[in-house]
Amino acid sequence: MKAEDLRDRILLLLAEELGTYTIGKPPLTNDSPAICIQDSGETRPNDRAITGLEIIIRRSPERNSPAVYGGVHRQRVWQLFLVQHQGCHTLQTAIDKLELSFPNTKSIVIGANQQKNIREQVSVKIPDMTEFAKQ
Repeated sequence: MKAEDLRDRILLLLAEELGTYTIGKPPLTNDSPAICIQDSGETRPNDRAITGLEIIIRRSPERNSPAVYGGVHRQRVWQLFLVQHQGCHTLQTAIDKLELSFPNTKSIVIGANQQKNIREQVSVKIPDMTEFAKQ
């Protein structure tokens, strides 16, 4: 799976929970769903305001090789960050939907950051289940 494929699936799944990016200044503004793909350490452009729930997908999956009976099952794991900004609080509903839709999804609470107007953030890891040999 590619990061863009995962983004598209999540966009459909969480359409009602996602917040918005507002780009530009009134009266010339453009709103879009608050979901993006970023490299580790990459920052969001300063020209957008965020309202509600933002989802950040790391551009490249982590490699995970848990030991299983008879060998090693090699898989990739996608890391997402769910960041709850001001506005409607939909974080827990989004986590519930992700856990129901993607088996073996794990989430870890990161916490709040009042200086950045972040009410709550969670790291979510979704197994891709694509074996390395097939890539």
